[in-house]
Amino acid sequence: MLDRTDFASWQQRIRLYCRGKDNGVNILKSIDEGPYKLGTFRETLAESTEGTPQFGPKRPRVYSDLNSKE
Repeated sequence: MLDRTDFASWQQRIRLYCRGKDNGVNILKSIDEGPYKLGTFRETLAESTEGTPQFGPKRPRVYSDLNSKE
């Protein structure tokens, strides 16, 4: 198993390496907070006879869900 002191040393090295890059702040933010999430999405399945839309279940939004305006 990894020795805790070795892990802390490597963690510091990786953070210093990221800080030296052009987008270092964004890289460190991604490491700390995880990847960017687009939110949730509910697909319109159909419209009822009264004209109200029927939605599917909520699911995480992915890149292919974006339209040309977004």
